[in-house]
Amino acid sequence: MDASWYSTMCACMAAQAWMAAHVVQAQSGPGGAPQSPFTQYAVIPIRGDIGSNDPEQDHAVTAEGVKAAIHQARGKKIEHIVFHVDTDGGLLHEGERIAEVLEAARGDGRSDTPLKYYAVVRKSLSAGMWVTFSCDRIFVEPIGTQGAALVWTPIDSGHPQVDAKLNAATAKRLSDLARRHGHNGAIAEAMVLLEAELYSWKDEAGRVVVDRSRPSGAVSDLRQEDGATTVLALSSEDAVRLGCATPAPKGIEGLGELLGFDRWQATGEHGRATVERAWDDIAKAEKTRRGLIRDMHGDLDRALEICNRVPSMVRDAEMRDPSNEYYRIDYRSGLYTPEAQRAWRENTDAAIARWRDVEAAIAEVAKIRKDIQQSLKRMERQEAYWRFQEVAAVQADEVETRIEQLETFGSELKDAATKASRERSRLSANRNKTRP
Repeated sequence: MDASWYSTMCACMAAQAWMAAHVVQAQSGPGGAPQSPFTQYAVIPIRGDIGSNDPEQDHAVTAEGVKAAIHQARGKKIEHIVFHVDTDGGLLHEGERIAEVLEAARGDGRSDTPLKYYAVVRKSLSAGMWVTFSCDRIFVEPIGTQGAALVWTPIDSGHPQVDAKLNAATAKRLSDLARRHGHNGAIAEAMVLLEAELYSWKDEAGRVVVDRSRPSGAVSDLRQEDGATTVLALSSEDAVRLGCATPAPKGIEGLGELLGFDRWQATGEHGRATVERAWDDIAKAEKTRRGLIRDMHGDLDRALEICNRVPSMVRDAEMRDPSNEYYRIDYRSGLYTPEAQRAWRENTDAAIARWRDVEAAIAEVAKIRKDIQQSLKRMERQEAYWRFQEVAAVQADEVETRIEQLETFGSELKDAATKASRERSRLSANRNKTRP
């Protein structure tokens, strides 16, 4: 047996034995006891504005972005999502759409274990509360003197009766969302409703009780957290004191211990790029849509200008008719003189050119109208139309109104086109006319 081959085999077997021993050691705790498996989590940032109607804005958190980030985490078999919330709010309907995405993804059938959501809140204002109350646990970071961590801005359109109905409906949906995920619905209501009062006290066991109704009997440490003329805004300390949240550790990696997971492993903040890319795609599509609107209005300006100019173009063509001029005749032959024949042809060509201008103008209007109809269909097929549907619908209606204005010139343009074709044929047939 070759000695070098034998020594190589021995070295390989020794290396395999060393690796196996260290794998066992890595999977075992002190004294050889087996360790629990890693609990992996993904971080999805909710930073900046929630939704936006301005495609020029650099960044906004959207339901599409959050949905894509969750889908990405699900694809990696991750069952714990940490939302790092630091937002001044944004579009309320966008916040509610994100809550709907979270609810749908929680038990989407892709895993036997439903997703668990955790909010680590630096600041969660208005629309951000839809995300925060959608989570199973809320952790708040200390924000010092910067103000409240959990705040809702009630709807204020300037119409008190309408606002009251909208705020009441919003309060109901937000409080129901909070209760479904183990949070105090009374706190959510007090954040939205101006007239809602909120009280806290301690029961006989020393636990904090929070309710909208003032207790009838004597209780310990009674406080009025919110009156009938204000909306509730919670600082980090207040949120913890009322049992709405837990103090957040210094880093998200410290959540594992608070949640009872021995081996809490991050998979990175991959959600950030996904959320940002979703907004970039939406903004790009919306810019395209707005570009289409701008181009359509420009085309309509051009078409309406042409329509208003066609009657004068027709009159100019009629005035250019060669029969409107005087031509010298050779009375011996009865024919136009050579100079007169040349003038006749030149005037005929000029008149034909004017009628061709009329036909070209009418054809341009027809093309513009066709292009605008195609642009409207293209716009409606774009995702941005549905994302900015309210704005897009108004702008599309404005275009349609101007198209109707264009249609009022229809019969006039048709008559002008018919006349231009007839006159051009007549002039062409008589171009070489030699006698009166």
